[in-house]
Amino acid sequence: MVPRRLRDGLTMLWRAPDAVQVGTDPRCAVAVEGLSPAELRWLLTFDAHPGEGPHPGAASAAVPAARRAELLGLLDRAGVLADEVSPRGEQAALGVDAAVLCRLGLPGREVVARRSRRTVCVAGLDAVGAHLAVTLALAGVGTLLLSDDQGVTGDDLGVYGVDDLGAPREARLRSAVRRVRPAVR
Repeated sequence: MVPRRLRDGLTMLWRAPDAVQVGTDPRCAVAVEGLSPAELRWLLTFDAHPGEGPHPGAASAAVPAARRAELLGLLDRAGVLADEVSPRGEQAALGVDAAVLCRLGLPGREVVARRSRRTVCVAGLDAVGAHLAVTLALAGVGTLLLSDDQGVTGDDLGVYGVDDLGAPREARLRSAVRRVRPAVR
């Protein structure tokens, strides 16, 4: 059996003496009610053992295998489980975008990975273009083509600093983008 875990960005919460809730956003949360104390303890181990699914210890032994399979099937049909096992800390590395996308039932990791393979051209690197380029870099766009042959003016200050006045916008913005996200090309 493939190890199970909660989708990125979801948390299992104790809701009542016989119920848990997975997620907090009403668009993608699911409640599981009518649980015995042993079933409740077993399901809550998702949070205690991220990346491993319910822990195979004493809590697991107290719940019959058929009931465990039934509960996992319910969560799987609700779309809150994932098969692959994430290395510890991977969710934090995915960033806020991936976690939010996962909460909405979208494949957050895949969306962020596709974004990292995208190329966007920003032509005109005035204050608006500079902010746009930095935002795209922070959002995970993999390659930015920056185009502007003008020098930095006083109206461009924001991403650019006072020391950048008169310098070529393209070169200065390239440095600014790499400071906020070194991996961008």
